Order: sequence, then structure tokens, then C-alpha cells
Amino acid sequence: MPTPPTLTDAAEALRAGAVTSVRLTEDALAAADRGPLHGIPFGIKDVIAVAEGPTKAQSTVLDPRWPPDATRPSSPG
Repeated sequence: MPTPPTLTDAAEALRAGAVTSVRLTEDALAAADRGPLHGIPFGIKDVIAVAEGPTKAQSTVLDPRWPPDATRPSSPG
């Protein structure tokens, strides 16, 4: 298996016209090590509770670093 070009080598080859961006992309995709789950979208968001620590759900209201004072809105519930 040939060694893939470095970024510098690829840029120089593109500038010299020795290769096209399409060819570089196709070669990189063909050489990629794809696992059985390749192409399946997967995301993790911090709105799920985890055992390792508190979750603030991207909300400053739930951020435990906020001081408990009158300016802090109360949680619905």
C-alpha cells in the first residue's frame, strides 16, 4: 500500500497541476480505513445525565458555578 502524500506534497502537486483535487479526494477515500459503522450519523449532547458529573444542558441557569442569589432565575417545576 503506497504511503499517502503529506499535506505539503499534496499542495505542491495541486499547484503544479500534477493532480486534481478530485483525484486527491478519491484516493484518500479509497485508502481510508472505514469501520462497520462508517457513515452512520452519531452525536452526543450534554443534555443527558451522566454519572461522571453534573450536566448544565448548555444553560447558564443550571451552571453550578453561579452564585445562589436573587438574580438567579428559579427552575421550572
